[in-house]
Amino acid sequence: MKFIGLLAIGMLFLTIGCIVTEKTVYVCPDGSEVENQENCSAGLFKETVYVCPDGSIVEEPTSCTTQYVCPDGKVVEDTRDCDLTAVPPTINDEYWSEEAEPFRFLDYKIAGETLFLTVKNAGSNTLEFTEARFDGILVRLGFIDTTFAPGEEKPVSGNIIGASCGEEGDAYSYVVSLNYNNLNSSETGLKQIGEKKLSGKCTEMPKAVVAVSCTGSEKDVNGTIKITNSGVEAIPANSMNIKAGSITTKIEHTEIPPGSSINLLSGDVNALLTSGVQGEAWITGATPALFVCLE
Repeated sequence: MKFIGLLAIGMLFLTIGCIVTEKTVYVCPDGSEVENQENCSAGLFKETVYVCPDGSIVEEPTSCTTQYVCPDGKVVEDTRDCDLTAVPPTINDEYWSEEAEPFRFLDYKIAGETLFLTVKNAGSNTLEFTEARFDGILVRLGFIDTTFAPGEEKPVSGNIIGASCGEEGDAYSYVVSLNYNNLNSSETGLKQIGEKKLSGKCTEMPKAVVAVSCTGSEKDVNGTIKITNSGVEAIPANSMNIKAGSITTKIEHTEIPPGSSINLLSGDVNALLTSGVQGEAWITGATPALFVCLE
């Protein structure tokens, strides 16, 4: 009986030992599983390997081929290789204002080569906006700060370089691609391509009227430029330009509501504002207003 009891206890320990025994399994780059990494097929095993988004295996992540999917489903390495005529224009105001991720355009107007946007980061990470292209054409945006916290909105104006929307009332439709960096994960060179085109009708320039003066100047003393919005619509942020003497500067400023003013010093316009200096002030795309610095 003692022998049988000892045998039973021995079997129990043996069984427990089988249950808790673990073995190390390695997954080779070709997908096979082995207990010893040296058993991977010859030439396939690497000390460090990376799996690219397309499933290919490389030794360095920089060897991955970056690929983007065009609106028509074609896969390319550069969005400028997309066939922008392959997808008919789609009017969808809700997509860019409510559905696009991570950046959205809560409001947008395009007049000639000038566009006015309210850009929102609808994602959960802090993002750095780096580039925008409409139909592959670079858009120069006048952001003061290109960093967007989650949920942050910023108004901005800019220019579609070398491409005009058309006359007021003409329809437009653009494939939009945006480049950005994720500051939380340190990922750079990320790209957002709109699933639907940004579509609408060309508008006239905002009905903002600029009144400008330059006072307090002396022969050796710089004066102050005062810009007043005397119109009925707000002047978009970063849309003012100043030419003082021979120097032209795009001004960084917040939105200027009707009836409100901003003051600019010599350092703001990178030019002298001494007595007798002549210049111009204008909203991007609009007619300039002239001024002379006076005592």
